[in-house]
Amino acid sequence: MVFLASFLTLFFIFNFQEIFASISGSVETEQEKNERLTAQFRQMYGYSSHPEMVMQAMAPTPHSLPVAQSVTSQDELYIPKLGVKVPIIVGSSPDSRRILDELQRGVVLYPGSAAPGTNGTSVIIGHSSSTIPNKFGRVFAGLGKLNNGDVVVLNHAGREYTYTVNTKMTGSVDNIAQAGVSGDLILGTCWPIGTDKERILVTASLVR
Repeated sequence: MVFLASFLTLFFIFNFQEIFASISGSVETEQEKNERLTAQFRQMYGYSSHPEMVMQAMAPTPHSLPVAQSVTSQDELYIPKLGVKVPIIVGSSPDSRRILDELQRGVVLYPGSAAPGTNGTSVIIGHSSSTIPNKFGRVFAGLGKLNNGDVVVLNHAGREYTYTVNTKMTGSVDNIAQAGVSGDLILGTCWPIGTDKERILVTASLVR
């Protein structure tokens, strides 16, 4: 239940207008809803359409790093297949502005989700194609390349946790929220690359 609450919050904090509309009883078409959400996400994330990002995300990863290089003294997410090594910021608040600020410094362990290695689900979110100048603005652009069995490593509180990928899901915020996604670890970002129309989630199981 802790995960369910945090997972739903993960998607709903960026949809406060939609929630308000449902409470107030207002009605909008599906097209109007999609246009509104797209405009809202672009405003919050600084996204726009960038075809070159799509090509970059689909291209083969040139240099995968060995798992042995993953251990550091700070909290860190490491995906060998993608060559991604990025700081993990433990989210301090579900406030959307606070999360957006924390995403400037790495990926965010969503507040309310489980710490790595404990019971429950660790939910980590990151940018895939933010145009805001920042070295972490595209850190999750390669999530679509991950497949079953790929390795994800978390270094947290001085310990290393290894996960293997189970599933990958893309879809609208509403569809994913209704899908009952679960796992020891969930990585999430906006999708497709260069847009914010949908989301992609990658779930993984703790190995050790």
